[in-house]
Amino acid sequence: ALGRICLVGGAELRLYRIHEPGTPDGFEQPFASSSDGLRRAMDAFDGNAKTAWRPSRTDLSGPYLGFDFGAGSARRMTQLRIEWEEPGRAARGIALETSDDGKTWQAAGRFDAAVTQTAAGTVSIQDLPKDIGAKRYWRVQLSSVPAAPAIGVRELRLIEEGRP
Repeated sequence: ALGRICLVGGAELRLYRIHEPGTPDGFEQPFASSSDGLRRAMDAFDGNAKTAWRPSRTDLSGPYLGFDFGAGSARRMTQLRIEWEEPGRAARGIALETSDDGKTWQAAGRFDAAVTQTAAGTVSIQDLPKDIGAKRYWRVQLSSVPAAPAIGVRELRLIEEGRP
């Protein structure tokens, strides 16, 4: 796993330590229930239309994709936008879950993944309930998963309150 190097300086002492992603002192990072090996969770958050995340082919009972905003960085989201690789790689249902600690998850809503064709491709857009609150961890569990071909998420965007 990659980590950020934190420097602690002193008159004669310099300590270097690496904080692993997802640890209390770690930094923001995407995460997923699984990956097919070549298409990782990071690929759904990189802004590149040529990359995508796909869960492993055996992860058909509710694969999920999420984001950890890092220690002390709870965010309030107002909209979820999923750009699918293609219509045949879209899930039919979405369950949104949030957490403050990455261990205990609260249901924040269940939605049909209404798929629309746009200039950007195959997209599902969902406005989120206003009472969710600010959370550090956000994850999207996908249901009614197509068996073949597998799900393919080109981009997952969590739109923050007050931002376009």
